[in-house]
Amino acid sequence: MEKQLPRWDLSLLLDNAQQAIAILKEAKEEARSLAEETQRAISPPINPEQIKDIIEKVERVLHKVGIASAYIYLKYAENTQDPEAQKYMGLMMAESGELEGYLAKITSAFIGLGVETLKSLMEHPSLETYKHFFEKLVRKAPHTFSPEGEQIISLKNSTGRGGAVKLYDTLSGTLGAEKDGQWIPMPQIRSMRMSGKREDRIWAWDTMLSILKENRKTLGGLFTIVAMDWDKEADLRKYPSPVSMRNVENDVDDEVVDTMADIVWENMHIPQKYWSWKAGKIKAGKKLPLYDLFAPIGEEKTFTWEEAKEAVLASLASFDKEIHDIVAEFFEESRIDAPSVPGKMGGAFCMYQSPKAPVYVMVNFTGTTRDVATLAHELGHGVHGVLSGKQTPLNFHPPLALAEVASTFGEFLLHDYFRSQGINIEAEIAGKIEDIIGTVFRQNTFYIFEKEAHRRVTREGASPDNLSELYLETYGKLFGDSVDYPETYKDEWVGIPHFLHTPFYVYSYTLAELVSLLIFKRYKEGYQDFVKKYKELLAAGGSENPRQLLLRLMDIDIGNPQTWKEALRFIEDYFIAYLK
Repeated sequence: MEKQLPRWDLSLLLDNAQQAIAILKEAKEEARSLAEETQRAISPPINPEQIKDIIEKVERVLHKVGIASAYIYLKYAENTQDPEAQKYMGLMMAESGELEGYLAKITSAFIGLGVETLKSLMEHPSLETYKHFFEKLVRKAPHTFSPEGEQIISLKNSTGRGGAVKLYDTLSGTLGAEKDGQWIPMPQIRSMRMSGKREDRIWAWDTMLSILKENRKTLGGLFTIVAMDWDKEADLRKYPSPVSMRNVENDVDDEVVDTMADIVWENMHIPQKYWSWKAGKIKAGKKLPLYDLFAPIGEEKTFTWEEAKEAVLASLASFDKEIHDIVAEFFEESRIDAPSVPGKMGGAFCMYQSPKAPVYVMVNFTGTTRDVATLAHELGHGVHGVLSGKQTPLNFHPPLALAEVASTFGEFLLHDYFRSQGINIEAEIAGKIEDIIGTVFRQNTFYIFEKEAHRRVTREGASPDNLSELYLETYGKLFGDSVDYPETYKDEWVGIPHFLHTPFYVYSYTLAELVSLLIFKRYKEGYQDFVKKYKELLAAGGSENPRQLLLRLMDIDIGNPQTWKEALRFIEDYFIAYLK
């Protein structure tokens, strides 16, 4: 693999962190003034044109916040151990906390108009663009505090919960171990679990779990702080459950999420069937050892960066030229940060904060097939961010229920490309099945664990030690009798950042993967005007309710239990059935 992997060019966003902080301060003062103006504007009689003017001013503030916070966060992600980057992250959080408090006051003031007034505003011709924004306000109305209360909560979240998350990221960025005289950061250790060399996989699994055990009390303790804080806020806001607070934010009903999770939980035979097949394939015995969970089937293929780039672009070229060209620009404009280096944030993400700002992607590329899939995944997010750029800032971000659709669909196109090229077909299909298992069944298991972990922390004062036992018990139901795993597996949860960054986010992976499977199924079946409708789905951003949007464009009803059963059958029919 090449020694020099591309780094991103953040000058497309801003020149430096000082400029970013100056923009944040400017935006904060605008938000402060706007909060006062809003209080005057909501006095009867309500003027829709005046409301529209306030919303447009809010969106100008959001744009400034978006580019400034994106720059600082991306610089921090480059090296979480850099004191300068840490300093500016702290400054950003302080400024953002105040700023978000003012924006929260504005939102609360709108909600204070009352449900009937909000419904009237959403039907006004001049506010047509913001109809769904008002629909969401109506849904949030019963759970919203006074403007002053919202400001307090926002400040509390930025310093309390936000501080715990920042500390978690900082500590996580230091994790790693020495091997053969070389320091291996945690992201690379995780990648080594997929190595073709069993001794490397054993070392990676044992080392990762040992490191997480050593950090259980600190990193796990930070999780308990976040969980308690989240649950108490949900209770104060009178949500039926802590998950409901995320669901309202995601624009999805509790019943949809619970039904999906239950149906997936009832179909654990699908991953177990695959693991049993794999155990036989690699002659591991009746049960698949944990060390071989991610072992490659057949000869492991290593990709150079150029080969990975070529594969991703080729997978898109036959699908749609516009989407292909959007992705090509990420490479051409240096908007991807690729190498896995000490101090760099682990994992991968795509950053799109404002319709008018460039979109960036971060990966930790080590050359595995899975790394190529991750690149396709994050660039799928990038496509979503670019296409939804036609929306205004308030309508820009897709709800979490749809936020993973473009990314997972991009992976499916890559998988189809590998199939068409005959690239170690059985190995590639096995890898794709493992990706699906990870996204559908593993993330759903995370969700089941997370719900119970929150309950035990909040109601029983559960410690990180207690939660490790819960994790082992929960995950045991996923593995069943098909995987042989050690007790040390119980600490894996400690290293899962989503539990802190975005509580109850993980189910959105499951939901979006299943929706993406169905969208891919429509594509393979020759669904009428598919490409046009798919791009329309992405371009909608957050401007429509996701359930209505999917039903209108793809004939997918996420409120119907049969939808999830259809998706799970497709996994068996299109993927599992291929294996002999």
